[in-house]
Amino acid sequence: AWLRASGVTIQEGQRPGPATYLVPLVAAFVTTTVAAMLARATGSTTFGEGIVLGLLLGVGFAVAFYAVEATFGNRPQPGVWFVITGLYQLVGVLIATVIVTVWD
Repeated sequence: AWLRASGVTIQEGQRPGPATYLVPLVAAFVTTTVAAMLARATGSTTFGEGIVLGLLLGVGFAVAFYAVEATFGNRPQPGVWFVITGLYQLVGVLIATVIVTVWD
């Protein structure tokens, strides 16, 4: 569904290059590091505070960014792409933020 919605095509027998894995890995590391720094700066230490911080970061940055991208990104199915990508990012940020918040 994401491939159709995004307009990405993969040729038969084509394998993804290293950037397909490395760029998201580095981006997740940066996001998690920033979430940990914000958790510490705000004094967040509980599960509930991690949820709140994760929702703020996820909705305020990730989902907002992908809403703009869905609107102007020229994708075949921008609404479907936004729901899949936005929720994926929101859940990822939320999980990472909760973990780094309570990890002390």
